[in-house]
Amino acid sequence: MQFDFAGHLLVRVSTTVAIFSLLVCGAPPALAQADARLVGPLLEQRLQTEPVVAEQLRRFMLARIPPLRLPADATQWDAETERLRVRELAVIRHGWPQEWIDGPPKFQEVGTLEGRGYRIRKLRYEVVPGMYSAALLYEPEHISGKMPAVLNVHGHGPGGKAVEHKQKRCINQARRGMLALSLEWFAFGELNSPEDDHSFLGHLDLAGANGLGLFYIEMRRGLDYLYNDPRVDQSRIAVTGLSGGGWQTIVLSSLDPRVTAAIPVAGFCSLATAIEHPEYAGDDVEQNASDFRQGVDYAQLAAMRAKSADIKNLGQKMVDEHTKSTSELKGILIKAAPNFMPPMQLDARREGLLNDLKGAKDEDFDGRYIAQQINTHDEALILMRGYAKDGDNPDIKDFAAKVQPVVQMHLDMVNDIDRAHRARDAQARNNGSNNTKTR
Repeated sequence: MQFDFAGHLLVRVSTTVAIFSLLVCGAPPALAQADARLVGPLLEQRLQTEPVVAEQLRRFMLARIPPLRLPADATQWDAETERLRVRELAVIRHGWPQEWIDGPPKFQEVGTLEGRGYRIRKLRYEVVPGMYSAALLYEPEHISGKMPAVLNVHGHGPGGKAVEHKQKRCINQARRGMLALSLEWFAFGELNSPEDDHSFLGHLDLAGANGLGLFYIEMRRGLDYLYNDPRVDQSRIAVTGLSGGGWQTIVLSSLDPRVTAAIPVAGFCSLATAIEHPEYAGDDVEQNASDFRQGVDYAQLAAMRAKSADIKNLGQKMVDEHTKSTSELKGILIKAAPNFMPPMQLDARREGLLNDLKGAKDEDFDGRYIAQQINTHDEALILMRGYAKDGDNPDIKDFAAKVQPVVQMHLDMVNDIDRAHRARDAQARNNGSNNTKTR
């Protein structure tokens, strides 16, 4: 069968011309079915109260939080950690040339300042070809042997790396025998320009490269520099930072196994916290980058830094069951008082506990977490018992009575883990003492 290409093309062109002519010349004006005077009053009608809508939206979002899979043993968790690491790095690196990602760090020294017991080297370095940033390297005045190193990353705030408390922290590290590298962050300090605003991350997404990749490459350049410094003990490299620096710390330390110790101070939270307390979570673009939290959350990244499998299991159980009970209690409160608005932020004491946990060193994390869980569950149990006995709202009394045994079960679990950890630590100390005596 032969195809009449010329005839087919003529028909298509003629049809297109006819449709275009109708649209331009002969089409009657389109008439609106309604105007603002009719639609406005309809849109102003409230179908539900604001608290009810907010609660329904919260429930919808909470149901879609990626669960933290509970490992059967350490081997299984190691495999899951590697899977998460590969997945997140694939998202971050999307669209970025491999030679930019794996290229050697290119740092140039541009000046030196001498202090009492320390020295500062002013550095500029290439983030990606054509884009440069600044850094300060704090080093001990006298260097002997291999040193531990600390990568200091910073958050939002004017002044950047030159802020006094950031400099004091790095000076303290250097005077204690550590090599401390302080990186400037986009949009602050020496990079304080409109073009470096974090919101431009979305423009990189539109160009086909995940905008988070630029942030990751920038912080990784600092880690590459310290790791390749011949004076550094590669088995003792730490990362720390406050606020946005805490976010950089948890991202880099969970995805790069070269980081031995991580001290993130605030700066990130789980989706559950972001949904329940949006004012605490913030709206930083880089922390909610495209696809980065699709099936993975900061809870998983934080768990990758935890040491004990039983702590990971306990943490996930707390997240699951507390989210469920909190949602149920909110529903009861809204039913009892339709205009009730749940508190939207943590009080000072609980926010302090959360920050204390986020700032814990790896070796201290489990102990602090256990202590906090024992105290908070003791407090919750007293409240539940009191309201179940003397409360004035029948629905809330029933809720308190129903949740009370769950809280008791959690407290028993935490106490069991605490006893197990104390026994393990005592055995380790005893073994160490016996080894010393036999030498």
